[in-house]
Amino acid sequence: MNGTLYRPLTDSEITLLESNGCSAADWKRVEVAEAFFPERIRHCRFSGTVRLGNHVSIDGVPGGIENYEIGDHVIIQNTECLICHPGSRFGNGTRVSVLIESGGREVPLFDRLTAPLAWLIAMNRHRTDAVRRIEELIRSETEMTLPGRSRIGAGSRIVHCGMLTDLCIGEYARIEGAAELSNGTINSRAEAPTTIGRGVIARHFIVGDSVEITDYALLENCFIGQGCRIGKGFSAENSLFFANCECYRGEACSVLAGPYTVTHHKSTLLVGGMFSFYNAGSNSNQSNHMYRLGPMHQGILERGCKTGSGSYLLFPARIGAFSIVKGRHYHHPDTALLPFSYLIEENGRTVLLPGATLRSIGLSRDLRKWPERDRRRGEKWDPIIFDASTPYVVEQLLAGLDILQNLEPGTDAAYRGTVIPARQIERGITYYRTAIDFYLGTLAAELLDEGIPPAPQPGITTGWLDAAGLPAPQSQLEHIIQALPQMHSLRELEAALTQLYVQYDQNNRTYAARLMSSRAGKTIDEFMPADWTELLKNGEMAAEALWNWQQQDAAKEAEQRMQIGYRPTADTEQAEREFEAIHGLSMAAALKKLKKDHDLLVETFRRHLECLA
Repeated sequence: MNGTLYRPLTDSEITLLESNGCSAADWKRVEVAEAFFPERIRHCRFSGTVRLGNHVSIDGVPGGIENYEIGDHVIIQNTECLICHPGSRFGNGTRVSVLIESGGREVPLFDRLTAPLAWLIAMNRHRTDAVRRIEELIRSETEMTLPGRSRIGAGSRIVHCGMLTDLCIGEYARIEGAAELSNGTINSRAEAPTTIGRGVIARHFIVGDSVEITDYALLENCFIGQGCRIGKGFSAENSLFFANCECYRGEACSVLAGPYTVTHHKSTLLVGGMFSFYNAGSNSNQSNHMYRLGPMHQGILERGCKTGSGSYLLFPARIGAFSIVKGRHYHHPDTALLPFSYLIEENGRTVLLPGATLRSIGLSRDLRKWPERDRRRGEKWDPIIFDASTPYVVEQLLAGLDILQNLEPGTDAAYRGTVIPARQIERGITYYRTAIDFYLGTLAAELLDEGIPPAPQPGITTGWLDAAGLPAPQSQLEHIIQALPQMHSLRELEAALTQLYVQYDQNNRTYAARLMSSRAGKTIDEFMPADWTELLKNGEMAAEALWNWQQQDAAKEAEQRMQIGYRPTADTEQAEREFEAIHGLSMAAALKKLKKDHDLLVETFRRHLECLA
C-alpha cells in the first residue's frame, strides 16, 4: 500500500504476538512493514493473507482479521471481526433500482459515481445500446481498479464496531461504533475524512469522502456522495444520494437524490422519486403503488422544489422547478412547464398558483446558502450549477408564459391535473415576464462585459435538460450518447460530462444571445445601443420588482401575528422586544447580504446604461 515494503514476521515477533493473545492460521501469510511493533498487537486472530503497515495498533478483534491490507498508523480496537471473502467487489456492481421500485431503471454502483452519469443511465432506458455501453465501460473500469483484498487506508481509526466484512476503506476514516458494514467502499482522505458512527448498518454500498453516517442509520444498496450527512435513524434502500444531501430520521426507497436533497423528519418518506436542491417538510409522503401491477410509478420534482408539512403526492407526478407543494394531491399533477409555483389543496382539488414563489425571500436565501454549504473538499465529483435561471428553467418559463397567455381570461382553467384560478393567470403572466426580463437583462450585462457576442453554436438555442444538477443542451448530451461506441474507457465518458460543466457559462450566454435575437428579430451582432438599452432597463426593472416582492415577503416574518409564540403574557410590546432580541440581528444581516447582491446587479445595469447613452 503506497509503496510500503513488507517482510515476514521473525520468530521472536511471533512468540511475542502469541503471548499477547494473538494467533494465526499460518504466520507465514502475515507480513509487516519495517516499523512494526508486536507489543501493539493484542487479542486478534489472523487468517488468509494479512499485511500490517507501519505503527499499526490492534487490540481486541475476537472474530479475527482475514485477507486485509492495513495501512500506516491505523488503530483497530474492540471490533468483532474484519473479514474479506474471496472475490469480494466492495459494493461495486451492486444494481440499485432507483425511481421504479419494481425495477427498470437500475444504476450499477461503482467508485466515483456522479449524479449526471446516474441520471444518464437511469433516464435513458429506451436507449438500450447506450445504457449497455455505459455499463460495459463501468465494468471495465471496475475490473481494472478493483483491489484483490480489503484495504484500510493510513491513519484510519476503527473502534467498538461489530461485523466488518468485505470493505475497502480510504485514508483517515473514522469508524466508531458501527454495528455492521458489509460489501462496501468508504472513500476518505486526510483533507476530507469520512465518519461512520454508532449503530450504523450498511450493506452493499459505496460512500464518498467528506461523508458522515451516524446514529443508527440503516442503508442497503445505496450510494452516498461527497459531503452527505446521513443519520438519526434514517433508513434507505435502493437509493442514490449525491453531493451534500442531508437525510435524518425518515426513510427513502428507490430515490435518485441529486445534490442538496434534504429531509430531516421522522415521518417523511421519499419513494420512487427524483429530486435535487429539494427540501422535504415533516410528514412529506408519496405513493408509487396503484395496487394494480405493483410499485411501478415514479415522480419527478425538478430542482429547488419544497414540500410542506403533511404534503402528499400520488405518483406519477411531475412538479416544475422551484415550486412548493402543500396539502394532498391525488390527480397526478404535471406542472413541469409552470415553474416557481405553489400547489395547494383546496376542496380535494390541486390549485396551482403559477410563478408565486418568485415573490418569496426564501428563493434568494436558498440560492445563497447552497454554495456556502458545500462540504466537499479538494476534488469534487459532482458538477453542480447553482443558478435558478438556467436555460432549462428559462425554457419552462417561456413555455409557461405561452400557456398562461392562451388560457381564457376571467375563468378558472384546468391544466394537467390542476386548476389555475382566474385571478392567478394574470399574476402568473406578470411573474414569468419579470423572471424572463431578469434573466435576459443579467445575461445582456454579461455579454457586454465580454465585449464580444458568443460564436454561433448549433443546437444551443432550444432543448435543454437538467441532468441531476447539471443543466446541458440536449444536443450535446445526444452527442455524448452517439459517441459511446467510440469511447474506450469510462474516463472518456466522465471527461465528456465534465466538459458540459466547463462549457455551461458559454452555452448559457449563447442560449441567451439566441433568445435575444429571436425576440428582437435580428442577429446579436446587428443590435444597436437601443436594443441593449431596452434589455438592461427591463432587467433593472425586473430586479427591482423581484427585490420589492421579496422584501415584502420577508417583512411578513416580523408581523405581530408572527410574534404570538414569543408572548408569555398579553403584553404585545414585550413580545416585540423579545422577537427583536432573538431575531433582529440575524434577519437584518440576512437581508443586508441579499440587498448587497441586488445593489451590485443594479449597479452593473446602470454602468452599462451610462456607457450606451
